[in-house]
Amino acid sequence: MAAKKSDEIDREIAAVIAEASKQDLGKPKKKAAPRLSLPDDMRNHHVGDVNAGTYTRVHLRVRAETRFGEELHCSGASYTMGQYNPSESIELVTSPDEYPVWRTVKPLILPRGIVHKYMYAVFSGGVFAHWEPIDCDRQVVPQGRDMTISEDYGTFDPHSTLVLSSPSSSVYTRVPPASSLSSKASSSSKDHSLSVDAPLSSLTRSMSLQRFQRNKVKLQPRTTHGRHTPSDYKPSNPDSTLFLVCYHLPIDISKDPVTGTWTAAWNKDSLISRSEKSIAESMKVKWVGCITTEVTVPSTDNAPSTVVPMTDSDMAEITAVLAGMDAFAIFLPPALARNHYQGYCKSKLWPMFHNVDILDIYSSVWEEDLHQANHDQWWEAYTAVNTRMAQAVAAAAAPHDVVWAHDYHLLLFPKLIQDHFAAIHTPRPRLVFFLHVPFPTSEIFRELSNGAALLEGVLAVDVVGFHTFDHARHFLNACKRFLGYDVHIDIDVDIGNRCVWYGAFQPNICLFWGIDEIATNTNRANELTYQSQSGVNLGVDYKGRNVVIAISHVGIEKNLIQEAVLWPQVVAAATALRDKHKGKLLLAGVDVCQRLSGVPLKLLAFEQFFNQCPTWKDKLVLVQRVHLTSSRQGDEAYSSHEIKQLVTRITASHGADVIDYEESATPLSLADRLALWLACDMLLVTSIRGGLNLHPLEFVFAKGASKASDLHAKAGVVLLSEFSACCCVLNGGLRIN
Repeated sequence: MAAKKSDEIDREIAAVIAEASKQDLGKPKKKAAPRLSLPDDMRNHHVGDVNAGTYTRVHLRVRAETRFGEELHCSGASYTMGQYNPSESIELVTSPDEYPVWRTVKPLILPRGIVHKYMYAVFSGGVFAHWEPIDCDRQVVPQGRDMTISEDYGTFDPHSTLVLSSPSSSVYTRVPPASSLSSKASSSSKDHSLSVDAPLSSLTRSMSLQRFQRNKVKLQPRTTHGRHTPSDYKPSNPDSTLFLVCYHLPIDISKDPVTGTWTAAWNKDSLISRSEKSIAESMKVKWVGCITTEVTVPSTDNAPSTVVPMTDSDMAEITAVLAGMDAFAIFLPPALARNHYQGYCKSKLWPMFHNVDILDIYSSVWEEDLHQANHDQWWEAYTAVNTRMAQAVAAAAAPHDVVWAHDYHLLLFPKLIQDHFAAIHTPRPRLVFFLHVPFPTSEIFRELSNGAALLEGVLAVDVVGFHTFDHARHFLNACKRFLGYDVHIDIDVDIGNRCVWYGAFQPNICLFWGIDEIATNTNRANELTYQSQSGVNLGVDYKGRNVVIAISHVGIEKNLIQEAVLWPQVVAAATALRDKHKGKLLLAGVDVCQRLSGVPLKLLAFEQFFNQCPTWKDKLVLVQRVHLTSSRQGDEAYSSHEIKQLVTRITASHGADVIDYEESATPLSLADRLALWLACDMLLVTSIRGGLNLHPLEFVFAKGASKASDLHAKAGVVLLSEFSACCCVLNGGLRIN
């Protein structure tokens, strides 16, 4: 039975994709409305309601006698209902048999237990005419799985209540207060124009001038509020703190070899690093990460650097320095850190989450010393590190706080937080988890002996975030097949070519919506850089709670890039690279030195191109930069050797200038990357399996951001592997396989 339900889920997801592919993608799409800044009463949430995160299918049925050529639309304050933008309103339909009743073609997927405001509008000849003449917005609080609201156009009592017509139906009608029933009956006989039986023209003509003046603001297209910045956000609880938790602290710390003092600086390339105009300017934020208790001391002469253990005074000084940056670290012994990171994370989780079969992992030529016997000590280290981090955060967090954990290093962390607060009989903080690598298929995930524990660890949160729909789909399948929990998929395929995306949010510190509302009002959509014709609400019913699955690809720090492309060193480096290969077409490649980056495949394709088109060897240069991370040393050494062999072979056959190859033990800085983007004409991403990669987004944005020189005169071309996560974001990229 479980397998059958799982197959039904797969078929339902496949139906969504198939339906979306049938739509005419050539038609021009409507521009998405600016994001609405919702009023305070739209942020209400039923605290303690375990179903508050689920959704309700809301159908609208309204009785309105329209004139010939008029149509009825509906729009509301939420993103789903169009944000009171007539061009994004929801069209209602009728038929000769149903008239004067108008209804929605498909249900509205609305979060349950949250107040939604809306109004009806009249369109004439397909053009907006006016809003309905009522004094205040209609309201509905969705409840249950399905809900049909039956009401009348042009009349609304804010004190009315929705009453279920019969216990066996899901139809709700609006019932006014008992005190107003008699007065309403007498007034209807005196003023026939206010009756819903009258045509709309009678309603409009008979309205008094005072009533018209009071409502004329509603008879104009509603304008939406401007987009607000994260620094403008005010949390509902001024005492709440956002804890950003990740294994790698987004801070670079170093010890001066001469003075022996410790210094710290934000790592600008980290997703959760503090940045300008971020949410950290409007609420308290704490950063939590790990530091290994050993120090690499650079030599003052030509001798190699040495690694020495940290002293207690070193750790005390580091703690004091980090405290000034609203951060604190968990210090890990080298052996524990090695077994956790290089062991379980990088040798087991990382390849398997990139859909590498466990047999291929243990039989790879660069992992000859890798044995299954290491698994137990790796798992113990993984559990120990997650426990230490959970204990540190739980000691500092309060129930009104938000804890946001990042990536596969901390899959057990959320449940450990939950268990801690359950043991002391205290409500836990709101929990969010975001995975920045792919989630494997169920066939690969089943090979993890501790897979169920990892899933249980993640499901302790309120919101789970992924970069792409495929990653989320694999996670849902794993929850269903290995834990047996109900997976609900609320699907809304828009037939009107509108941009619709439900339940998405931006997974970095620069948020456009408040973090303390993401876990409670997941209907808010992220402003994406691409358009989607289908919306999918995903969730897992887990032990009486609904865990919301959110999908959104992380963005780039565009303000920082806009400034950086004008830095003199960036312009100078880009100019120098162009001059070095003057008159040639430059192809950029920046990859981590590992097998799944696909650098050897890129070089083989490059070699084949020169073999087939030898005249291009004097016109084309591949500028390839490779980062040696030391996180997967066997894979790295083997890949580096293979890449160098290919580079030597290609340059020997086609010329020394066809490939500009460099390796670096440190990642390229933002300035170095931007100089490369500005100088090159194309970017090649040939990953075999890839998670988060912001280089293509940086490349596209940087090509149009610089006005200091003509290096950006030609728009860049991006060649993207279909197996990279950003492939779904850059629809204009050329996809390769």
